[in-house]
Amino acid sequence: MKGVSVDSERRKLRAWAAEVLVADSGSAGHPDSPPDLPIVVLHGEEGPESVRALVEGLGGTHRVLAITHPGFDRRPRVPGVDRPQHLAYLYLDLLDSAGITRCAIIGSSLGAWIAMEMAVMEPRRFASVTLLGPLGAKFNGREERGFAEVVVESADRIREILYADGARDPWCSRTEPEQIVERAEYRETFMHYGWEPYLHNPVLPALLPRIGAPTLVIAGDEDRLTPPGYYEALTGRVARGRLERVAGAGHYPEIERPDETVELIRKFALTGKENR
Repeated sequence: MKGVSVDSERRKLRAWAAEVLVADSGSAGHPDSPPDLPIVVLHGEEGPESVRALVEGLGGTHRVLAITHPGFDRRPRVPGVDRPQHLAYLYLDLLDSAGITRCAIIGSSLGAWIAMEMAVMEPRRFASVTLLGPLGAKFNGREERGFAEVVVESADRIREILYADGARDPWCSRTEPEQIVERAEYRETFMHYGWEPYLHNPVLPALLPRIGAPTLVIAGDEDRLTPPGYYEALTGRVARGRLERVAGAGHYPEIERPDETVELIRKFALTGKENR
């Protein structure tokens, strides 16, 4: 993209002595680029390529740091980093090491869960929080179904749950043996971080009111992973929350409707126009 430079490197952190892959991109000298408000992007379980449209769409006017979760980079996971809250500590350490004291954060699905964990830990660090199909919380009864099963179901059934149009699943066209192995590694890592309790942190709902920044929740109107009322309940726990639905999208609006998703982020999360 014109005016956008990209620097991908592994950064050594203090927490767990871990190394994390970060793609640091941004507009060089763009007149609309706020120099003091970078954007941190956390991908979901479909992998780092799934947020490429977000990074490219926002990189023309902002510095964007896209973090690759350990285990999604074809390397072993960090020993002892087993849950999204552990990843949250890692990434806060990364921001400290980069000298970023104030930023906007955007996360998708698993990445949105991590973003929420970060925002309840250090609310003052974040100017805005954008959550695309966020996992991580459970609001219905203990014995009631939370999230749909996306582990042991068939590939076709999982695709039906996650996508409004299964043909938009980027993994449909990735049929080379190495790509199949990569996909299996992603699935295994996703379950490592989110398996027990299944796709949520029981404590997180009680902590969500700590998030003080304007918070935009974006959900596809054909998302079949979450139970009815889930996104409304999550948005209602955040003091300055706003829910926007994207027509014709399932659980990953950034994949199925990238242009609409970027426009929503620009309009509500990056302009200072809070919820009214």
